Parts: sequence; structure tokens; C-alpha cells
Amino acid sequence: MTMKTVDGTNALDCPVLTDPTKQNEVYSYLENLKKDNAGWRRSVENIVGNLIRNHEEHFLLLQVVEDYLRKRYSQATIEEIEIIRTFLRNWMQKLASGTFVPSFLINKMGHIFSIVFSVDFPLRWPRFMQEVFLERGFPHQSNVHFYLKTLISIDQEVVDRDIERSKELFDRNTKIKDAMRELCIKDCAESWWQILENPNLSADHSLVFDVVAAYIDWIDLELVATERFVPLLIKGLSNNESSEAAVRAVEGLVQKGMPAQKKLSLTSALLEVIKSNSLIEVKEDSDEDDLDRIGNLIALIGHQLIIVNSQIEKEGGTTAEAIHALTLVRQLIPIALRLLNDENPEISEIVIDFLRVYVMLIRSSAEQEHVATMAQIVNTALRRYTMPSELNPDGEGEDEIHFHDYRKQLRQLINPIGTKRVQLVVEPIEQMVSQVLLAGTASNIRLVESVVQLVYALSEMIPSTFTQQTKEKDVWLVRATQLPLALLQAIPLDGRSAQVHIQYFENACRYEKIVGTSPDKIVPIVTEAFLDERGVSFPNEKVRTRVVYLFVRFVKAQKQALNPLVSQIVPRIAPLLAPGSTGLSEDDQGFLFEVTATLIIFGNLEPAQKRQFLEELATTIASRFQQGLVELAATRARRDKAATEQMMQSLSAIVTHASRLSKAFSKEVTMVAHSCSDLFMKLLTLFLEALSPTNVFLLESVRQLTHRLVVCIEQEMLVLLPSVLGKLGECSQDLDSMQHLLILCHQIVSKHGKAVLKSGVDFGMILTNAARFSADPETQSKLPQDEANKRALLYCQRAFGQFLYSVVSSETLTDLAPGAASDMIVEAARQLSFLADSAVQKACIMSLSKCAVLSVTQNGGRWFEIGIRTILEVPALPHISSTDASSQLVVHECSIGLLAMRAAATPQFDTIVAGLMPEEMNRNLHTLLTTMKGRDLDKSLIAFYAPLKQQQQ
Repeated sequence: MTMKTVDGTNALDCPVLTDPTKQNEVYSYLENLKKDNAGWRRSVENIVGNLIRNHEEHFLLLQVVEDYLRKRYSQATIEEIEIIRTFLRNWMQKLASGTFVPSFLINKMGHIFSIVFSVDFPLRWPRFMQEVFLERGFPHQSNVHFYLKTLISIDQEVVDRDIERSKELFDRNTKIKDAMRELCIKDCAESWWQILENPNLSADHSLVFDVVAAYIDWIDLELVATERFVPLLIKGLSNNESSEAAVRAVEGLVQKGMPAQKKLSLTSALLEVIKSNSLIEVKEDSDEDDLDRIGNLIALIGHQLIIVNSQIEKEGGTTAEAIHALTLVRQLIPIALRLLNDENPEISEIVIDFLRVYVMLIRSSAEQEHVATMAQIVNTALRRYTMPSELNPDGEGEDEIHFHDYRKQLRQLINPIGTKRVQLVVEPIEQMVSQVLLAGTASNIRLVESVVQLVYALSEMIPSTFTQQTKEKDVWLVRATQLPLALLQAIPLDGRSAQVHIQYFENACRYEKIVGTSPDKIVPIVTEAFLDERGVSFPNEKVRTRVVYLFVRFVKAQKQALNPLVSQIVPRIAPLLAPGSTGLSEDDQGFLFEVTATLIIFGNLEPAQKRQFLEELATTIASRFQQGLVELAATRARRDKAATEQMMQSLSAIVTHASRLSKAFSKEVTMVAHSCSDLFMKLLTLFLEALSPTNVFLLESVRQLTHRLVVCIEQEMLVLLPSVLGKLGECSQDLDSMQHLLILCHQIVSKHGKAVLKSGVDFGMILTNAARFSADPETQSKLPQDEANKRALLYCQRAFGQFLYSVVSSETLTDLAPGAASDMIVEAARQLSFLADSAVQKACIMSLSKCAVLSVTQNGGRWFEIGIRTILEVPALPHISSTDASSQLVVHECSIGLLAMRAAATPQFDTIVAGLMPEEMNRNLHTLLTTMKGRDLDKSLIAFYAPLKQQQQ
């Protein structure tokens, strides 16, 4: 069976297997061997005859055998079955001889044994377990180890619920489990006990417990929960080598489905034995393994007892039994609190879920013991919230990431307490804040960091509505509002932790409404911090970048309170806008341009002053841009690629600064009202003059600025449209840029409507070209047929649909594209209505229905029948499904369109529909359209087409 590669080497030699240049040949050889009906047989013969040279070759041949077992073994002849059984016996003999076998081969063979078992048992080999393992005994420890590994593989093959299986396999596996209960599981359980009793097999005791954990869910509880087995389980818990696996076995036992009364009996008995063996007793010399075991045991047992407490009376149990379950839980709480307070987060987090479930049980109780317990839980969780000394508050390593996840769990533990008993959370945090503020710069930086994080997370631990409370509401919610104010007013920001500085400003933005209740006191303090070395001048770049962004949010939220301070703030920001002199990136400076403009526009300044300040900012941007163009030309002349790339990025950023400057304006706060439209139009003109195919890198930033100006400038913008769209069109050479150009056209037409007819821009030509490449297969065939281009084309089709809808809605289609051009556009919309993309379909259906309605009065109804026919065909498309949310949205647009067209010309509509479908269908559709609307009509329309779609299939 030796196979040679093209250079004459053996295909399965070890060097070949590790040679990347030969691996394709090895893979091809194995695939051919799997397809060969005799390939598996030759593989078995080589393995049984020991004709293999290394473990790697052995493993590869096992893959061939596994493929046969998976695909063809169920139809094997008697001879083939015997070959496989001989193969299994050979393996067991090899193990018995003590021959070394690597773990990857043991695992692979365990998997192969499990496949044979799942096919042969019970019909072809009812005594598989006895004949292969149990009756032969275990002549060598390797046989024991392999037996247990095989049992785990059988569980994965037959039982594991995490693996999706077909109904056929599910039914097969159910029969296997039923047969195992009847034919072999008792013998298996006996063998587990024998292995655990044998001290010479202690290395495999953990595997026994893993088998029990896997099987207990579906075997009789009495096979394991016995006087013989439980002491061995307890012994396993006491042994560090097997403790972890023994805990998993306990987990399987207590989580097994059973009546609440039976579970109470089992769990309380287990707990008693565990306690009597001091297995959940925390001692001074308890090491990490001990604490891990204790935490897992009390969390498992405590959680199950809580479930019993909630279910037992519903299942016919007594109140006394429910109380007994809760009493047992209470006994575990002091231990859980001790572990929660452990300095090792990995130990502490073990009991968090258990305590959270317990809190949910008692949080509404007025019992003093319960209130005291909840207070202790909160205080312990807050204490543990402070980062250990070995971690760095500004660190981003694996340990720091894990600690932040641990903090999230602590917040989730506190939340059910805080939502019911605000005082228990707010009061200790008040004390922590006071401690930090009193100590000032002498505070432990880790405590400071935990306090600013806790205050920021208040809304995750108490009702988030506390930000809206007043003095007449809950007193503790009102006191909670004072925490961020106290922190913002006096917490020391001394540069020891970058995270503390960032979180300080995060708090100022998160609690903007609370800050707004005391603006005169807090806003100046926070603004000062933003502007000095604590904020935008902080030495850490990451802090500066985040703070600048937060400054924008803060200024926009507190712009009214900042009115009196504008004349002081703007001069302090001005130096930060100078190029390359502040340590801020160009993106950071863009945010500062936005801040400055916002302060100017909303400040207590005279209109002339506002105009003057904005003109200075615009002039600064223009000057930097012009200087940048000179430098770009110089770098290109020197053929300095790195410098040229840097200058292109810088110039794009400068254009973006202009966009940021415009963010102070909106639909409500327009540039016209502040007499500064011309400033931005001059900037746009400057940028357009520089935009060309050579400087196409400016395209994106110039287009973004244009979008902003369309929003903020009124009719004055129309005069610039020919040059804007001309330049953008000249530089839009790919599908992505064309898509964005169409979106811009959609925005312009949506805002200005029929006024675009006098703009000097041929929107009709743009729309016609968009229709052609969106719907014409011949045009599309000329495009590269890769996935990226297909996706870009889809986005273009969506943009065309949006653009068309804005044109149709403004009733300008026939003006922009008269005669045959508009017919071609409508035809493109008709074709795209059938595309399997809901966004395209919706836009085109909306456009078609509107065209149909308008055509009734404007062009003799020539699009009316097209609209009706198309929209009636859409719900019958194969991709339209009642279970698909996007399909439902498309059908909803169809419903709206049909109703609108029928309302526009009812007799004509009914006549057209009658000619398109059989009489009965027409009658049923008429009933739907005249008696239903909204979602009821949508659902009925989908149901209306269901029989037709079934016939098409």
C-alpha cells in the first residue's frame, strides 16, 4: 500500500507530513484512499500488521478507517464486521502489552470505538461493552484509561446536547441510551466503583468522575448515589489531583432532573457528608485549590437548594421542606461571603452567581438578617472593586481585562439589591467618595480609580432614573445625584492614572443632566479641567484624544451654561488649533474646531462678533489648506512618497475641519440666520478647485462637507451645485464613489424639491445613468465580477432607489427625464423591485406606486398598470417569506402601494387587476383590499400568495 509522491518519497513518511510542499499530495492521497472501497481495509491491515513507520502515519490511516465507519459501516457484510472487530481486539491487546501510545492516538481510537458502538449497539453487538472491556478485565492501566476515554467519546457521539443532530440521529441515539440502561450501564457503574477503590489506578480517578458527570444526566441516580460510591466521591473531593473532576461529578448529581423533594433529600444528604468531612470549611492554611473546591461546591449546592425552595410546594411538598431548603442555603452564605471577599478575583467570582440568585430571593424581605446580609454583600463587592496592587489601573494586559470583567459581575451582583434598596448601595459609595476627597492627592490611586468607575456605573446598580430625581422624590436617589457632583467638584486629578482622568470626564458627560442642575458651580470647574494639563494637555496621547471628543459632548450639552464663559474659553482653545504645536492629532483638532464653533454660535456674543470669530476660523482653515497644497506640490516634485502621503492625509483632515466647524449648525440653527453661509461656500469652492483626478484623495472629505452644507444652507447652496456635482462626478470613478454621489443627489433633491430644476445641474442625466448601470445586465457584465464589486453594485442600486424616490416625491421625474428617459427609469425600478434585497425592493416599490398614482393625472396613466402588475408579482417571489422580517417590510410596502393606487383610480385599478388573475383570486384580493389594512393586510397578503408559491415549487 506504499504510496510515492512525485519525487519518489513515501507519501506518509514523517518528514513528508511536516513538509508544506508535500502536504497537498498527502491530502490528495488520503482522499483517494477514502474513496477507494478497499482503502479502509488496506489501512486496517497495515495497522493490525504493524506495517506503519510512525504514529503520524498511524493517525492518518485511522482517518481513512473513521471515514468508512461514518459512511459505509452500517451496511457492512459479516466479513467486514469481523475485520473491524479484529481491529478493535488488536488495539486492546496493544494496550495490554504496555506499549507506549501517544495521547492523540488514544483519543482518536476512543472516537473510533464510539462510532463502532453507535452503529453496532444494540442490534449487531448487544454485549459490546462486556466483550470489549468488562469481561476481559483490565490487564494494564492503559486499558482502564482507554475504557474511560471511550465512554466519554460515546457520550459525545450519542448524548452531547451541544451538538446539533438530525431527527434520524436523535431517534437512533434515544434507542441506544434506552438499550444501554437495560444491557450494560449497571455493569459500567460497577466498574467505576472498582476503579475508584483500586489505589493503583488513582491516576484515572479523575476520568471516572468525568464519566459520571457526563452520564448521570440520563442514567438511574441510584447507580451512583449509593453508600458504596459517595464515600469514594468524597475521597476524590479531598484529593487535589481529582478534586476538580469530583466537583464536576457533584455538579452532575445535584443538577440532575428529579422531583424537588427527591432533590432536597439528595442535596441535603450530600451537603451533610461534605460538611462532616470539612470539605467546605475555610481554614487559615486553605490554599487556592481548597478555596476553588469550596466555592464551586457551595455555589452548586446552594443554587440547587434555592431552586428546590421555589419549586417544592408547587410539586406537592410542604412549607417545612421549603423552609429547610432555605435554612441550608443560609448556612452557606457566610462561607460564600468569605470567598467573595477573597483577594483573588478568580476565587471571588466563583460564588457571585450563587449570591445573586440568593439576593433575588431575599431582596424584598424586611427581615433584619436578610437586610444585613445584603448590606454585607454590597460592602464586600465594593471593597473588591478596587484593583489589586499587582495590577495597573492603566494597564491593558490580560489580567487587567479579566479584572474589568470581574467588576462587571460585581455590578450585576449589586444591581438586584440597588434596584430595591438604594440606600444599601448609595451609602457605602458616599463613604468611599468622601474618603477619597478628604485624602486628596494622598489617596491610594487604585481607590481613586475604583471610585470614579463606581460613580460612572451607578446607573447599572441603582434605578437609572435617579438622574431625574428632585427633592420631592426618594431621598436616597436624590443623594445619589450628589455623588457625581461631589466627584467632579473636588476629586484629585494629579496625573497618576490616565484612566482616572478619562473617567472623570466620562462622568461629566454621562451625568450631563445632573451637572445641568448646578451649572454655575460645576460647569466652570469641569471646563477648566478640560482645558489644562488634566485634559487636552495631558501628556498621554490616548487621554488627549478621548478628552477632546468628550469636550465636544460636554460643550453641546452645557452650551447654555457656558454662555458667560465663551470669551474666556475661545482664546484658550485658539493655540490648540495651530498646526503641529500642541501634541494633538489633526482629528483631535477637528473636534476642537467643532467645540469652538459651538461656543461661538450659542454664546452671548453680538452677531457681528460671531461672524468675526467664525471668519477667523474659516480663514485659518483656508490658509492651512493653501499652504498644504504648496507643500504637496513640493513633495511630489521631490518624489518623496512618504511625505506626499502625509501631506495628502493632512489636507483631507483640513477639509474635515471645515465639516467639523459646520457641526455647530443644523436645520434649526442655520448658517443663513448667522450670516455666515458665504464663509463656508468660499471654503467649499477652495476645496473644489483643488479636487481633481490627481487629487482624488480629497473626494471623501469634500463630499462630507457638501452633505453638511446641504443641511445647513438654504437656497444659496443651489448656485454651487453645478461645480460641486461636476467635480464630484469627474472624480467618482468607482462604484463606491458613485453610490455616495447618488446619496448626495438624493439629499439635495429631498431638501430643495422642484428648485433643483433651476440649479443648472442635469439631475435627469445622473438618474438615467444610475438606472442604466443599476438594472442593465450588459452594463453590469463589464464590471469586475468579484465579491467586493458585487456588494458595491448592490449599494449603488440601493442609492438609486433612494434617489428615485426623492425625485418622484418631489414630482420632478418627467421634468428631469422627459419622454423615453423617464420610461427607462421606471422600467429599471420595475426590474429592481424583484431583486432579493429588501432595501432596494422597498425604495423601488415606493417609487413605482407613487409614479403610478401621479401618472393617473399627469401622463394618462401610462405607468399605472406597470405599477399594479409589478407590485402584485413581488409577494409571489421565492425569497419572500412570512418568517423573514425584511420580507414582511417589503410586503408592507406592497400593501401601502396597492391601497394608494386603488384609491387614486378605483375603477381602473379593479379592471386591471381583474385582467391579471383568475376570478376567484381577484375576488379574494378585492376583499382583502377593501376590508383590511396595516399588519392584518400584510399577513393576509402573504397568506394569499402561499398556495400559488406552493404550486410554483
